[in-house]
Amino acid sequence: MVTNRVYAVTGAKGGVGKTTASINLGALLETAGYSTVVVEVAPSTANLTGFLEVDVDATLHDVLTGDAAVTDAVYETDSGLAIVPSGSTLDGCVATDRKRLADIVETLQWHHDIVLLDTPAGLSEATVRPLQLADDVLLVSTPRMASVRNVSNTKELAERLDAPVRGLILTKSGTGASPGPDEVSAWLDIEILGHVPEDDAVLHAQDSGTPVVQNAPNSDAAVAYQRISDQLIGTAEASTDSTADAPTEADPPDPEATVPTPHRTDD
Repeated sequence: MVTNRVYAVTGAKGGVGKTTASINLGALLETAGYSTVVVEVAPSTANLTGFLEVDVDATLHDVLTGDAAVTDAVYETDSGLAIVPSGSTLDGCVATDRKRLADIVETLQWHHDIVLLDTPAGLSEATVRPLQLADDVLLVSTPRMASVRNVSNTKELAERLDAPVRGLILTKSGTGASPGPDEVSAWLDIEILGHVPEDDAVLHAQDSGTPVVQNAPNSDAAVAYQRISDQLIGTAEASTDSTADAPTEADPPDPEATVPTPHRTDD
């Protein structure tokens, strides 16, 4: 069983598909039997609730300001995937204390096998803290050179923080005159976990409020995400097996911070 694995899904350029990757990988991992939660760490944007049909009250903003417990900001989608969405107000963003993130992730780890941290664009403290908490970093980029250069900076940042980089997910692959996956891999000196082609099924899935892996499971994009998910499961299981017999002295977090059954949304 894959347990206590934290992934940071990141890339310096915006609009490359970090949230889409987080949602679809999370849904696949959940379907495979691994309790998974996606945490939208972006402080000033709230995309999860735009991509999934979820009615929310408390958000990560409220937890980071101390106005709500993490229990109040965990929601379960129709797919079974749990999410912790970010808030969308400027005042909420300014008031957040990102130092609380470590405690929030620790609490979620006690109740989920996998935590996916959906990070914001850019290179700031909002990106640094998730990288510091991650067991593995999943870089996301399109094959366009502007995006590849930006993700190169993210890779360098992760390496400076001693955050293990698992590999790169190429999105919108095969468009225009962009270099191929092998060229991008060689230029960045990184493993390509998979390349997700440009696919209208992704947009249709977003409009329907469901992950593309469930809305159109046979689409090219869904198949690509499935292959990436399979790799993550294999890597995490190998890591778990190597440490299965290791003793632990960790105590569970404060009972008041534990996570019960997430809120279910209405059909």
